[in-house]
Amino acid sequence: AINPGSLSLAGGSPLTSNTRGLGDAGGMAIRANREVNLAGGSSITTTTDYPLSGQGGAGGTIRIQTERLGLAEGSLLTAESTNNGGRAGSILLETQNLRVASGSGILATTTTGQAGDIAVNPGQGLTGKGTITGMNSRLTAEASAGGIAGNIALNLNQLTVEAGAAVSVRSPQGQAGNLTVQAAIVDLNRGTLSATTATSPATGEAGANIELAGLELLLLLRDRSTISASALDTATGGNIRISAPEGFVVAAANQNSDITASAIQGRGGSIDITAQGIYNLAPRPAQPANFTNDIDASSEFGESGTVTINDPTVDPSRARTELPESVLDAGNLIDRSCQADAGQNRSSLVVTGRGGVPPTPQDVVQSTPSPQPDLGTDSTLVVMAASPAASPAQFQKAAPEPLIEARTWYRDASGAPVLTAQVAAPETNIATAPVFCPAG
Repeated sequence: AINPGSLSLAGGSPLTSNTRGLGDAGGMAIRANREVNLAGGSSITTTTDYPLSGQGGAGGTIRIQTERLGLAEGSLLTAESTNNGGRAGSILLETQNLRVASGSGILATTTTGQAGDIAVNPGQGLTGKGTITGMNSRLTAEASAGGIAGNIALNLNQLTVEAGAAVSVRSPQGQAGNLTVQAAIVDLNRGTLSATTATSPATGEAGANIELAGLELLLLLRDRSTISASALDTATGGNIRISAPEGFVVAAANQNSDITASAIQGRGGSIDITAQGIYNLAPRPAQPANFTNDIDASSEFGESGTVTINDPTVDPSRARTELPESVLDAGNLIDRSCQADAGQNRSSLVVTGRGGVPPTPQDVVQSTPSPQPDLGTDSTLVVMAASPAASPAQFQKAAPEPLIEARTWYRDASGAPVLTAQVAAPETNIATAPVFCPAG
C-alpha cells in the first residue's frame, strides 16, 4: 500500500505487480489525499502470466483513492491476464475527478481467460466527474482471444466522452460483460459507449448490455457519437436501457449520432428509453453516413429487435372517456314545432336580425371591426308542404313583374303627390297648371 499526499509518475515510469506461475499476483493499493497523475507513457500494472497451457493464477486488483486522478500522454492503468486461463485483476477507483486524455487508458484485459472489472465511484456522499477525451483514450474491459470480458460500472455526477474517446466492454471471439453508467449527465461529443460480444451466455439471455441510469438532467449526443450493443456471429444482440424519467435525451441535428442494438445472424437486441422528451432522434435504420440520428434494433440476417420509448408524463387512464350506458334516441332531438301543417300546406320560420348567426364568406371583413346596430329586419322563410295532388308547377317561382319608369305626377283627393307612368284623363283634383309658392 502507498499512502502519499500526491503521487506523480512521468517519463515512462512503471509501477508493477506481476506473477508468472500458478500463484495469484499481489494487489496494489494507493491512497493519496490530493491527486494521482500519470504522464509521459507511465503505467500502473498488475499482471498474471503463465506460459504453459492450463489454469494460471489470478491477477491482482488495483485500488486507488484520491480526490483527482489523471492519465495523459499515453499513460496506462492496467490489470491484465496473458497467455493462460487465469482471471485478470480488477480496477477499483474512488475519485471525485477522473480525467483520461491523450491516448491514455484504463484497461482490464485478458486473452483466453476472464477479464476483471472496472469501477469508478466518487466516494461516500460525494459527487464525481469523469472525462475521457482524445483519440484512442479509453476505458476498456476486454477479452481478446475468446475469453470472457469483465464489466464496467461508472457512478458519477457527470460523464463526458469526447474527441474520439471510448468506453467499451468487448469480446470479439467470446462473451462480453456489461456497461453500466449511473450519472445525472452523460455528454457524448464524438464519443462512444459500446458493448461487443461473439457469444451469448449459456442461459440464452443477451450479453453485452448497456444501461444508462439516473439521468436526472440530460443524455447529449453530438458529432457522430454512438451508443451501440453489437452481437457477432450467432450471438443474440445486447440490450440498451436508458432511464431518464426526469431528464431528456437530445442529439444535435443531422450529425449522425446513433443508438443501435444490432446482430448478424442472431436476434437483434432491444432498446428501451424512458425520458421526459427525446429530441432529434427517431426509430429508423442506421446507415454509416446518412447524417440522421437513428435508434435502430436490427439483425442483418436474423430477427429484428425492439425499440420502446416511454414518456412517464403521459397517463393513459387520463384519456379515457366513460361512454353512456343508454343509447341516444335521435328522434328526441328533432324540433317538431316547425313541421309543415298538412291542412294549410305551408308553414313559416321567421328570423329577426343577425343575432348569433356567424358571418359568411360574403360578409365584408374589416381590419378593425366595430359594433353594428341590429336593424331588426324581418325575413320570412316559407316552407310548402306538398299534398298528394300537388304538381311540380305549384312550387315554381313566379317571374317578377317588370319595373315601369314614372313619366308624370298628380295630386290625389287628399292633395298628396302621386307618380304615374301614364297621363291620366283630366279630373278636377289633378293639377293642370304649375303651382307657384309665394315668396316669404
